[in-house]
Amino acid sequence: MRHAIVIGVLLLLSAVCFAQENITVQQCRSDFQNWQSDGSNGLNARALSAQIINFRLSQLSSCAIIDDPMEVHYLAQSVSYSSDLLLRYLMFIKRHNLGSEFIKEDENPENRPPMGSQR
Repeated sequence: MRHAIVIGVLLLLSAVCFAQENITVQQCRSDFQNWQSDGSNGLNARALSAQIINFRLSQLSSCAIIDDPMEVHYLAQSVSYSSDLLLRYLMFIKRHNLGSEFIKEDENPENRPPMGSQR
């Protein structure tokens, strides 16, 4: 479980690293409204590719910074998308029988990111 949480946090932090610049509050709210109405939010995120989810996470990170009144909504949507992406990562690891390889490699502390790192 610890590993799943770490992966989830890393996914969310990676979105922050790629946050878009020069986005407007109006664009944020428009995109958010569209994502809410197109059915691809929450549990329906399965319809989206990982690339699209990462783009949306990037947008949501930028929007949370510039649109304070909507910040909690952007963050809640980010958690939802990140959870879906985390589940996909875990399913990939299981599908390709990489779980034991991950556990073995993780035994070496040098393979773990330092605390507070976005690596």
